[in-house]
Amino acid sequence: MYPRNVFDVPILSLDLVAYNGRPTFAIVDACPVSKDLSLPKMYATSVATLQQKYGVETNSDIPEWGKRIFSECCIQMRPESPEDVGRFLKYTLALVHFHLQFARLALPVADSDVDRKREIYESHVRYSACQLSNDKTRQILEKRFGVDMARNYMEQMMFDVESMT
Repeated sequence: MYPRNVFDVPILSLDLVAYNGRPTFAIVDACPVSKDLSLPKMYATSVATLQQKYGVETNSDIPEWGKRIFSECCIQMRPESPEDVGRFLKYTLALVHFHLQFARLALPVADSDVDRKREIYESHVRYSACQLSNDKTRQILEKRFGVDMARNYMEQMMFDVESMT
C-alpha cells in the first residue's frame, strides 16, 4: 500500500504465501520512508502495542534485501499452526486499520521541505528496487504468468514508483 510520496506515511507491505492451501510464509510491515529506517515514534509505539495484543512475533530470518527496507516492527513468520495464521491475520487487519487512520490524518509535507520530500521519494525507490530484487516473488509469478507478464506486472503494477512531485 503505497501512500502518495508527498506524505510522511510508511509503505504498508504484506505478503502471504500458501502451498496446497496451507499458509507457509507471512510477512507484514510498515516500511519506513526515512534513510535510517525509523518509523514515526507514535506509529512505532502503536504497532508494538498491536503486536503485543495479538501475540505475533517474527520466527524466521529477514532476507538481506529486506533489511534495507523493513522496519524494526516487521513481522515475518512461518506459521506452525492455524492459530499462528489466525493471530497473524487479526494483527494484519488491525495494522491496516491503524495505518489507514494514520494516513487519513496525515498532511502533505510542505513544499518548502525539499529534503524531506526527496527522502520520502528515495525511500519509495529503495523499497521498489529491493522488492524487484526478490527472486522468489519473480519466480512464483513467472511460473504462473510467464516471464514477460511477470516482469511487467512487478515493474508496472506492484512496485511502480510515482514521480517526485
